[in-house]
Amino acid sequence: MTQLQTRREYLIGLGLAKPGRGKFSKAANEALAKARAEGIVFSDDDKPVSTPRATPVGGTSEPRAAVVPVTESPYLYPSDFRFPEDEYRAVAVIDGKRTVFGMRECCNNCRVSLTNHVCDAPSIYGNVSVTVERKVSA
Repeated sequence: MTQLQTRREYLIGLGLAKPGRGKFSKAANEALAKARAEGIVFSDDDKPVSTPRATPVGGTSEPRAAVVPVTESPYLYPSDFRFPEDEYRAVAVIDGKRTVFGMRECCNNCRVSLTNHVCDAPSIYGNVSVTVERKVSA
C-alpha cells in the first residue's frame, strides 16, 4: 500500500514551499489544484466528517418530536430597559464639575450597560462612580 504524501511534501518536491509552517503562495495553490485535477489525493486534504448516529439505550429508534418555533424572541426593546436611554442619563461629579456619560457605558459592578444594570452603586470605566437620574424635560 502506498503512503499518500501531504500537500506540503508535494509542494516541497516542486520547490514551491519550504519545510515547516506557513501559507502557500498563489502559485503553490494553483499547483495543488492542478494536481487534484489530475487525480492526486493528499493525505491531509479536507474530507467530510461522518459521525455515526447514536441509538437510544432501549434499542428502539423513535421519531423525534417536532421542534416548535419560538414565536417571540428574547430581544429586549429599548422601551423595556430598566433605564431607557432617552429618559435617563448617567452623571458623575469629577473635580467639582458635573459630567454626563452615555447610558451605554458598562457598569463595572454588574457587567451590564447602564440602561439595564441592577446594582445600587454603578461605576464605569476608570472607577468613576455615577448616578443614574431621569432627564429633565424642557
